Amino acid sequence: MTRMVDHDAERAVLAACVLHPKAFPIAQGKLSPSDFADPTNAAVFRGMIEIAVAGLTIEPATVVEAARKSLPSSSSNSPLLDVQGRVQELTQTRCEPRNISAHVSAVKRLAGLRHVELSLQRAMTKINDSADPDAVAASAMEDLLRATASSNADVTLSYGELHDRYQAKLREEAEIVRSGKKVGIRFDFAPIDNYTHGMRTEDGDLMVMAGAPGSGKTSVSMSLMRRYALMERMERPELRRAALFESMEMGENSTGMRWSQMIGTLTTRELRGGMQPQKIEALKALTDRERDIPLYANFAASPNVEQLKSRIAYHRNAHNVRLVVVDHLAYLDIEGFYKDEYLKQAKIAHYLKHEICKPLGVCMILIAHSNKASAMRDDPRPRMSDLAGSQQLAGKADYINFVYRPWDSASEEAKQTGIYSEKEAFFVWTKNRNERLGDSSFVFDGSTMTIEDATSYLTPAV
Repeated sequence: MTRMVDHDAERAVLAACVLHPKAFPIAQGKLSPSDFADPTNAAVFRGMIEIAVAGLTIEPATVVEAARKSLPSSSSNSPLLDVQGRVQELTQTRCEPRNISAHVSAVKRLAGLRHVELSLQRAMTKINDSADPDAVAASAMEDLLRATASSNADVTLSYGELHDRYQAKLREEAEIVRSGKKVGIRFDFAPIDNYTHGMRTEDGDLMVMAGAPGSGKTSVSMSLMRRYALMERMERPELRRAALFESMEMGENSTGMRWSQMIGTLTTRELRGGMQPQKIEALKALTDRERDIPLYANFAASPNVEQLKSRIAYHRNAHNVRLVVVDHLAYLDIEGFYKDEYLKQAKIAHYLKHEICKPLGVCMILIAHSNKASAMRDDPRPRMSDLAGSQQLAGKADYINFVYRPWDSASEEAKQTGIYSEKEAFFVWTKNRNERLGDSSFVFDGSTMTIEDATSYLTPAV
């Protein structure tokens, strides 16, 4: 069989990315290096991904260097992989950015057909080598149909097939539970786990964690990531399912300080006041115990959701990332003109759920600010309407909760009564696809940015 490849389309895509960097997110949103039939083109595109992840500008010189680093050492001198020559050709290739979508579609379509072709070749080999070719032919046909379906998003199942698949999934999860492990993305933290029952990567669950500025939502989400990574290391060390912190607000030092506070139960004053060498060594000893947990942080600016997808896709493939925390919604942007901010947020929420979470198989915690309307009410407990664009976000998010600390909104007179505790905190659940709403209590120590499960667990659905 002839190898199906459109060299013109592949080079047009790469040329547009090199000459017009804004075209790269469009290509990365649809393609991966394995979609390129030409190995040199695949290496060049892989180099572009590395550059985008690093937050650098895609240009010929950086592409050549990054592509060469991504090549296997055994093939770096191969005449088929003349990266520098290929990039030089690309700079002389004309491709208008407005035409890139058509070229991307052509590359993707042929990649899907090549996948089907390989499946057919494997099927024929099985049949020829089998003593019972009829039975193997039936099995091979099923494999081929699955390969065909994977290249087409429109998969239709009958009522019976749907139930068969779901019951197989239930049996798989039952085996996991019997082995002493937990199902889904869990944090070993009842105030979250008892409401989600495990976030599902196959469904691309999206959780919006909102709160007023200073409520601690970023620290809470970072602590949840750390708990997830620690539990994954303990329960599934062979899988190395990782978490990724996409920080668009805090820098490297601020993020390191937050995690150091959690690990060493240290205050900001202790960390920023000039620590004694022996205390630094003690903190290092504690940190070394967690050095190998599958947890990553990215600090490159990413105002555009297409760029965000590029980075998450890279880390999904490179580090098996399954949980992503995005800090936060206000920094995200999407191309296009929108007559009001709510329509723009609706488009962003749709993209996060249906273009990132579900296709990539990751769960996401999206941090968002709530407004100050609660301060004007007699009851300061957060409501769904306190979240800007709540209707748009509620339509896409699987879970929406608010981090609420009564101490922050209490008057000075009320604080003196002893009714309120400075460490008392709640998740106020206002959207839950599991149909359970209410408040779940926990302990939040703002001085050390740590969270603990409360002894009493609040309950009832409203």
